[in-house]
Amino acid sequence: MKRSRTAETASPQMVKSVLSLIFVSAVLLRSARVFRVDFAPWWDGVGWGYADLWTSQAADLAFNVSTAGLDFRTEGLVYVPLLGIFLKIFGFTPGMEIWAWVLVLISATIPVMAAGTVHELTGRLGGAVLVAILVTLDPVQEAFGLNGWSDSITFFAVSLSFLTFARAAARPTRSRLVALGMALGLTALSHATWTWPAMSWAVMSWPLLAFRRHWWTTGNADHPGGPTIRLATPLLAFLVTILVVNFLVLAIAPESADNLFPVLSSDTNNQRALISTLNPDVEWDTWEPADTVRTLLFVVPGRFPSLLADLIGQQITGVMHLSTWLLLGMGAALLYIASTVGRKTVSRGALLALPVFAWLAWSSQATFDATVPALILTMALAWIYVPQSRGLFIAILPITALLAIFLPHNTHFRHSNAILYAVLIVFGLVVDAAAARWQGGRFKFSPGRWDRVALTLRLAPAGLVVILLAWAISQSAAAYSFRRAEDSYLRWLGTIMEPGDLLLTSGNVNPWRVQRLIGSPVVYDVEHGSRLFVTGDSPTWGPRLSAIIGTFETHEEFLATLSANGRNWFYRPGSPAFEPLVVFSQLGADTSATYYSLDPVAHFPDDPTRPAFVVGQPLEDDRSPPDLPSQTGRG
Repeated sequence: MKRSRTAETASPQMVKSVLSLIFVSAVLLRSARVFRVDFAPWWDGVGWGYADLWTSQAADLAFNVSTAGLDFRTEGLVYVPLLGIFLKIFGFTPGMEIWAWVLVLISATIPVMAAGTVHELTGRLGGAVLVAILVTLDPVQEAFGLNGWSDSITFFAVSLSFLTFARAAARPTRSRLVALGMALGLTALSHATWTWPAMSWAVMSWPLLAFRRHWWTTGNADHPGGPTIRLATPLLAFLVTILVVNFLVLAIAPESADNLFPVLSSDTNNQRALISTLNPDVEWDTWEPADTVRTLLFVVPGRFPSLLADLIGQQITGVMHLSTWLLLGMGAALLYIASTVGRKTVSRGALLALPVFAWLAWSSQATFDATVPALILTMALAWIYVPQSRGLFIAILPITALLAIFLPHNTHFRHSNAILYAVLIVFGLVVDAAAARWQGGRFKFSPGRWDRVALTLRLAPAGLVVILLAWAISQSAAAYSFRRAEDSYLRWLGTIMEPGDLLLTSGNVNPWRVQRLIGSPVVYDVEHGSRLFVTGDSPTWGPRLSAIIGTFETHEEFLATLSANGRNWFYRPGSPAFEPLVVFSQLGADTSATYYSLDPVAHFPDDPTRPAFVVGQPLEDDRSPPDLPSQTGRG
């Protein structure tokens, strides 16, 4: 037998079916979040309201003669024009609601691309399905893929870059090489954080593809795929992509006459803030590019292990679902691989990963968080025993180093998610390699005895996908039922409200839908500054309530003005809390957040336990509403 049964790859039809089911499952799970408005382009799930920036820019771009958003420093250079197109075609309110579902589709393609990347690297489906499930359940992907932040496009671009990189390594045709360069260009343009890391990846893709026989063990990687100079195509395609966009933006919205390459200076202010933080000898006003070089050469190396440990502990293992179990599983798989490979199959160069591990793990953070050295060690062992991971590690190295260095300044979960994504892909590679080696060894000694086990393992990916799909259907159906119940409640609420009444809402609602159902004006997200006043005839984003009635010194003055012609009702989806409260914050000119009681005045006929609330009086006690969590995830 020339080829063991375990080495057989899934048929193309099987691969397409599994990837399609993964996509459908991801769509259903993301749809459940939108039905419940856990996340939406106007609601980030927390209350930061940062997406208002890109939404207002897109509306300005769509309905006014404006260049809003066409700036490399706003991190929405790709997101804002795309949203603006939808607003222009469908109108503001329908455009926003349709855009929510567009983000669902964009986010749902990422698990498919993750599975496709692992399948391209291994030729098998087992590890691909595991990675797809983990990416589908990634809370950062889920939140920032749907909540109206421009990172949704960055997540898509990064995933596309990994997929096109794997495809180019598998078979470096001209079209695949061009696709890799364009994907990296999209990544660089989608977020200022990625400008230089994406460029570094494009530069390194040439030697990585030229010497891929050292890290690619699947298919025909030993085939040179044409002249080596041809493998520089991704770099050329990348440069053409960003330069075309650079000069296009420069022609439409010139920054200054002496800056011909704004794409290369998009992170200048971030550099000022970072270097003045890391190097006390440099101040904001006196910073020069040379200060960045000196700090990176002489200050950062001594602090880098600690910075990397903080990055891993706070934003990788701290976010990853079941991180401890994943590390244990990856460690066990690597130990099995190490125990079954021959000594000659491990190159001396690969063993250099061990002293690198020792250097990185030697930090104070590693003493308090065991997951930090554990993850670094498993990645080092993956480098040694799973060659496919080496190309990914080199590709992701620049963004990892950059985010670790920027950690004291502004690195957030959404920035570091690319590293988590790479870790999950490596997990899939390691588990797949261990399973393939175990199956191959069993068949070598007694193939007939393990037929049933082999059949089970071959069917396991499809079984996992079916389980994921069943769970996704149940989640989506429950969320849709929740949405219908809320709509019924709002229709009833509209019948008991009087002319002149206002409905104040929490942030986790669709304010335009609520206004259509009740027929009265809606003050949206009063708990975070009343970000929107919806009357049903606003053609664009806004206005904020303060633009209509002005600012006030106290919450009492604010509410008195609102209730001049009627009562102030309050709506929050779901069953009421044991002690119904609402927090008013950022409403007055100089007031702190304050709890207000909610007084029940009627009960929903379909659910007698659910009342309709009007806003009561401020609570005179010592309770202090919690502050919003930091956007950096560190406070």
